[in-house]
Amino acid sequence: MFRAGCLLVLLLAPMARAGVDAEPPPLTPKLNLGEKFLVRAFEANSAAKKQAQPLTQVTVDRMNEAQLNLVQERDLPEHLATPPGCGLDGACANGLAIASGARFIVNGRIDLFDDRYLISASVFDHQKSEVRIKSQREVTDAGLLMQAMNEIADELLAPFGVPPKVELKLADRVDALGFNLGLKLGTTLLTSLFRLAPVGELELGFRVSYAWLVFLQIGFGVAFDQTIQTSVGLTPGLLGVRYHFRSDKNLQPTVGGGVGVISTINAAQGKTRLSLIFNVGALYLVTQHVSASMEVSMDVLGLAYGVAEKTSALTGLNFGVSLGINYRF
Repeated sequence: MFRAGCLLVLLLAPMARAGVDAEPPPLTPKLNLGEKFLVRAFEANSAAKKQAQPLTQVTVDRMNEAQLNLVQERDLPEHLATPPGCGLDGACANGLAIASGARFIVNGRIDLFDDRYLISASVFDHQKSEVRIKSQREVTDAGLLMQAMNEIADELLAPFGVPPKVELKLADRVDALGFNLGLKLGTTLLTSLFRLAPVGELELGFRVSYAWLVFLQIGFGVAFDQTIQTSVGLTPGLLGVRYHFRSDKNLQPTVGGGVGVISTINAAQGKTRLSLIFNVGALYLVTQHVSASMEVSMDVLGLAYGVAEKTSALTGLNFGVSLGINYRF
């Protein structure tokens, strides 16, 4: 009997010790239907006052999209308004919660120091009387403030089951300025719809921002006509620009254009003319540095030359489709 009791004590002792030593599980707010959020206007230092209202609105829009029960501090009666600097703890936050009937209070702030923006936001839980979620971002480009705020909103709303909006976070993006090197393979209709020409293009680009790219492109292609005569098409240089839509996403539609020179050489003669290229396409970021692209292009001057020579409207038209891979330095 005594030995059995000792054995029981030995078995239970580690379990009791584990219960004492183990850290409590992380606190995660659980959203129930009807629980209310109060969003306060973002505060700011004097240098960043213009950005405070747009960032507040981003937060409000995200919560409305998620169909959360939401009230804004500006909608409360004037006598319930809180002075600037009223933090998310103590009597100030509890008073706001009681007045608005909200369990969760969202507060934020943006400051500008030299060329550096610091954005912070948090969620105060009135029932627990504590700040439950915090998030912050630091950016040096005012054009990235909206994305930074959306990333913060993703982190504030994630514990409530709201799916994230930002696919490609600022921390995962390559610096705005830098070089791209691309290799494209495709086909071009050099002079008519019946003359397919395999082409290869080498592109060196420079990113002037997350959305804009300036590029220099060199191309080489071979075409065969109905008489099996071979002609070589060479693009000594195409200088252009490309704009990336949704530059904060992995999948980015693109539109661009450029001016260059096209030379066509065969056994009988050679021709050189100017080209004016317009293109649309899409780019997908496979990794932080590597992307795949697809592009459809048209040489507007090629069409004009065909019309001027009173040939078929499609004669002289360069219409191309290409697939490429790009490396971002």
